[in-house]
Amino acid sequence: MYREIKNMRERERNNFDTHQEQTTNKKLEINECTKFVDMFHSETPDQNKEVIGSALRVKHSEKRVILATSALGMGIDVVDCNSFVLYGPLRTVVDLVQLVGRDGGQSIALALHNSHNIRNVDKDMKKLISCKTCRRTELMVNFRSETDLLEL
Repeated sequence: MYREIKNMRERERNNFDTHQEQTTNKKLEINECTKFVDMFHSETPDQNKEVIGSALRVKHSEKRVILATSALGMGIDVVDCNSFVLYGPLRTVVDLVQLVGRDGGQSIALALHNSHNIRNVDKDMKKLISCKTCRRTELMVNFRSETDLLEL
């Protein structure tokens, strides 16, 4: 009986040690990943804003994902950024073009929205959101002549 209890305690201790080791490894993995992800908004400390801004000006930065509000787009030249996920549409199509057209290359933007999000956007953005045809053509209607649009 004593031996069984001793063996049971030993197994519990080994399980606990294994769990602690796994938890520590997960924490190390998470800490390693945090260098790739950051957050930028109006209340982000200036030191963090500078680190993020510097990273976005470098072509091969460690930063891979930036969770940001529109505050990020103000006054920062971003290099080699061509994928965007927007939670809620921008207010105007001009804002959208400015965001995704930063480096002149091809970009993609995925806008997640609902009817609540589109109450405060301008009429051209509402038209773009509700478009049932090519959104690229609909977007460019705001910036090109009709003959230019036929070439798209």
